[in-house]
Amino acid sequence: MVNILFAGLLLFYNTLSAASPLAQDHAIYLSVVEVAHETNSATASVKVKVFTDDISDAVSSMYGERVNLVANVSLDQVSQKVAGYFGEHLQLSLNGRPVALKLTQLEPMSDAIWFHFEISCPQRWDELTVKADYLMELFPTQSNVLSITQGEQKRFANIVKSKPVETIKF
Repeated sequence: MVNILFAGLLLFYNTLSAASPLAQDHAIYLSVVEVAHETNSATASVKVKVFTDDISDAVSSMYGERVNLVANVSLDQVSQKVAGYFGEHLQLSLNGRPVALKLTQLEPMSDAIWFHFEISCPQRWDELTVKADYLMELFPTQSNVLSITQGEQKRFANIVKSKPVETIKF
């Protein structure tokens, strides 16, 4: 009985997907930003995980030419455009001072990709402000979840189009 129900749902989904071009998109627009800083370190890591097709579309839209991040690409091939896109749409300030993101690695994972960045930072953090409005120009329901680890402290926040900036105090 369960197999028949599953087969029916699969047939319904495939019929719906073929009938509607919007059904090809995923229904949830979500990404993760992980900021990690070890106590007394002069650098921190920033990792961003997004759906590969979404970020390809966003970077392509910004530059007016197709930037394919879906196929096997190297950091050298796309770093300037990806860094330029995130430079505009992912901005961090520590203790009231902006910090620059340095793209260091791409890590593809099936339908998603991790972008690894490094920042130079003060050893002591009192306040971190994050603007993370990437993908929101294409997907108004995009939600970017922040996970921040500073030493032993862990903080979380959710960034949405109506509130694209979040300040975390330590």
